[in-house]
Parts: sequence; C-alpha cells; structure tokens
Amino acid sequence: MSIFISIVLTSIKRNIRDRKNVIFLLLFPILLTFILGNALSSVDVGNEAAASLHTKLALVNQDDNGMVSKQYEQFLKSKEIKDIVTTRPISTINNARIQLKQENVDAIVYIPKGFSYAIENGKSKQMQVIVSGNTEGDIIKDLTESFLSRVKSHVVLAEMGKHVIDTQMPPIIYDHPLKVSGKIPKAIDYYAVTMLIMIIMYSANLGKGLVANFHYSSLGSRIRTLPIHPMKFFLGQAVGELLTVAAQIVILIFFFKFAFHANLGDHMTHLILTCFLLGLITILIGIAFSLWFNPHAADRILNIQIPILTFLAGGYVKLPDSNTSLNFLQNIMPNALAQSIIFQDIYGRHNAQGIHELINLFICLVVIFIIVIVGLRRKKYGSFCK
Repeated sequence: MSIFISIVLTSIKRNIRDRKNVIFLLLFPILLTFILGNALSSVDVGNEAAASLHTKLALVNQDDNGMVSKQYEQFLKSKEIKDIVTTRPISTINNARIQLKQENVDAIVYIPKGFSYAIENGKSKQMQVIVSGNTEGDIIKDLTESFLSRVKSHVVLAEMGKHVIDTQMPPIIYDHPLKVSGKIPKAIDYYAVTMLIMIIMYSANLGKGLVANFHYSSLGSRIRTLPIHPMKFFLGQAVGELLTVAAQIVILIFFFKFAFHANLGDHMTHLILTCFLLGLITILIGIAFSLWFNPHAADRILNIQIPILTFLAGGYVKLPDSNTSLNFLQNIMPNALAQSIIFQDIYGRHNAQGIHELINLFICLVVIFIIVIVGLRRKKYGSFCK
C-alpha cells in the first residue's frame, strides 16, 4: 500500500511542477470566463434564455364553450402567463401536429368535446398535452398540470358543499413552482459552468500522457523492469491524475463562486461529484485514444475534438433545443450531459430528464472503461487486467 501511495503522490507532484499545464488548467478557464462573462453581459445569455422561455402554444379547443375550457383560455390570457406563453388557436388536432412538426409551435394542448361536462360530473375525460421534448414544452406541461390540479380541487370542494365552481378562478401562477425571475443565468453564471466543463474535458490529455509515459518513453521502459505489478503502477498514476483533476475542479468552483460571484447553486457537493465523474470519464477517454491510436495521433484528435464538443454542448453560445440531431448528440456527449445536469441542479428543474441524463453519463463511463480494457488487451497488456 505504501508503494501505491508513493506512486500517487509522485504523480501529483509531477503534475504540479508542470507550470505550463497548471497555468493552462487554472488560469485559462478563469480568464476566458471573465472575458466572455463581461464582454457578453450587455447581450447576456440570460436574455437568450428568457427569449427561449417564451413558448409558442397551439390550443385546439373543441369543448364548445365549456366552463373549464373557458377558464383555461382566461388563464392563458393572464398577464403572468402571456409573458412566457404565446397562444395560437388552431381548429383541428391534425393541423396543430403539422405546426409542431414544422417547429412553428413548441406544444399542443387539445381539449376534447365534453371535457368540461366530464370534469364537473366526475367522469373520465383527458386534456391532451403534446410536446416536442424541449424545455418550452415542459413549461406548458407543468402549467397545464398545475391548472388542472386547481380545477380538481374546486370540484372536490363543490362536492363537499363548501365551494361552487365559477368562471373566475384565482390566479395559479403564483403557486406554481415555475418562476421566471431568479431562474435565468447571467452571462457570468452561464460561462462559469460551460468553461468549467470545457477545461475538465482537457483532462483527457492527462490520460493520454499517462499511456505515453508508461508505454512509449524510456522512463516507462525502466519502470516496467521494477518489481512492481504493472497494474499497481498504472492505477497509482491514474489515481494521481484523477486527484489532480479533482483539486483543479474544487479550486475553479470556489474561485468562480467567491471571486466572480457566479451562481453555482446551493448543492456544491452535487456539483463537485458531477464534475469529478466527468473528469474520470475524460481521463479514460485520453487513455483509450492513446491505446487505440498513438499519443501523437491522440493529441491531434483531442485538440480538435474538445472545442467541437464544447460548441455542440452550447459551451460558447446557447444552441436551440428544437434540433433533433443536436439533441441526440447531446444525449451521448459526456460534457453535454454533465453540463445539463449541473444547470438543472442549479436552477431547480429536478425531473425525470435529469435522472435520465445521469444514467446516460454512467453509461458513458462503463462504455469507455470497456474500450480501455479492450485496448489494453489489444496492445497485449493483458497483465493489467489480471
């Protein structure tokens, strides 16, 4: 165990002594976040996010002047809702589906004939909410569910003889967990997260260097002659690299939070663990690229790939959520998954989507770990796996 710890500490010391690498891993994201956060503060990513929150709704109301459907229309016309939802009446559900497919609207609400009568008499009838799967569609779904919950509570009270249903319902937006104010990131908040994710992706270079030092250098040749199991040495080096990344993550998070006053949420442990998981994945990616290609080819590929992945994840500018191909890529890109999990954790959207993205991130970890194992055996380093 003492030999293993010594290997870990030696790896950390080597990384710290590499001043060029330390400056890049710490000062580069700080400088870039400061420049982007301040240069774009007049444009403000928050304003872009607010614009994206202005949802386009197709309303298909076939309830023939039903009381509940009238209340829903009045609800959509209230000032608070009009600030974030634009309602477009459409006569048929087929036309509405065409508009949704063409991305002219973000969601459809379909009120079938007899819906109000069924609600008032305790019968089964469903209002349909059809969404495209983006954030705007989720907003419509949440608002509609909140409205229906209020309607059902009025029906129950009416049956108990304590209340009658009228056409004027109290506004429900104030009770709804969705609040626009305070939930939109400023430019400095947005880039603190995206630049943190980007620099963690560069940890792949540590994994690449680990393979290069051990298998392609004269130092590695001498080390392999020592009476140490190669797996113990390799793992010790890997743990040292991982702890280096963990220290970098903690330093950057606290710097962004207390020096730049970026909003990183109240769940710092969740934030650090998500970043740590991404760091582990990226180190394994660097190892995998070096095993399947060679360190020089891996270096060129990673230096091209990381900026592209950062762009596709919305690291430099927020990309539209309605692009199906982009959404598919973001669901398999570790940096996009981690970035989305962090934003959801900060801005309070704890839902099934966040759990789904966390599962996808763990799947990425398992897949890249298998690729590393196969790469080791392919290079005839099977003793590492024993």
